[in-house]
Amino acid sequence: MRKPLVLAAAVLLAVSATPVFAGFSLSLRLAGGPGYLSLKDANTVLKDWETWQIKQVESNKKWALEEDKVGSFHGAVDFDAEIILGLGRHFALGVSAGALHASLSEKSAFVTVAKPAGTYTYAHSMTASAFPVIVSGYGMLPLSAKLTVYVKAGAGLIWGKFVEREASKLKTSETYSYPAYHSAASKGKILAAGAGLSFAVDDILSFFLEASGRKAELTDFDGDAKGGIKGALYSFEQYDTKLKYWQRRFEVMEHSPQGSIFRNQGKATIDFSGFSAKLGLALKF
Repeated sequence: MRKPLVLAAAVLLAVSATPVFAGFSLSLRLAGGPGYLSLKDANTVLKDWETWQIKQVESNKKWALEEDKVGSFHGAVDFDAEIILGLGRHFALGVSAGALHASLSEKSAFVTVAKPAGTYTYAHSMTASAFPVIVSGYGMLPLSAKLTVYVKAGAGLIWGKFVEREASKLKTSETYSYPAYHSAASKGKILAAGAGLSFAVDDILSFFLEASGRKAELTDFDGDAKGGIKGALYSFEQYDTKLKYWQRRFEVMEHSPQGSIFRNQGKATIDFSGFSAKLGLALKF
């Protein structure tokens, strides 16, 4: 991930230092804020797991559902750093490196079930992280000596990682055991666009508020699962014959699952598409 960023940054630095471009400017922007990730299939897996747990309770007369708390998996934090080459008052080019991170912990996705042998808590945690490198073009419209409205659009590469864990414990226990765990990574392309408002404090420092969106669906994840299993991250529906229920699942496997209890098999897709709202500062060199 570092090589394309370093190369692009070196090009911008060289261009800004060339005499013919002496009138141009070079800035460093740092920004961060909340974001929203689609994670469509991951949320389907989470919801199906919750439904499966409830159906298990309903099918056992001696079991009782004490608590059901399974949240959605969308909220994220978004940070980035960007080097910008100003091409006069109205245009600029930028190269950015960023980080997106979404996490759903055991405290936000669990069910508690009372059984004759004891009361148990079952949890389903997920994390999704991405690291985009984007080359962007800017269009700027000065509103006054200090205020500037801008729009931007760009494309680049994104590296993503997805981790999923199923956990269980006695309600009175402090720690979970993890009967199922897998972690996988992939890379792909990203498209991004946004708009913002910049306020210049002086000739060097400015602050900005920005809203942006991205399109980035990654597939072909490779990784490992509990027990030393290595392979691709697959998405499929599995039929529970007792409950008569098709459950969407993710799992790292050497091969796509086969058989009458499986359907709609294929490589899993983790969708990092979404939007962010960021506050940042820019320093002009």
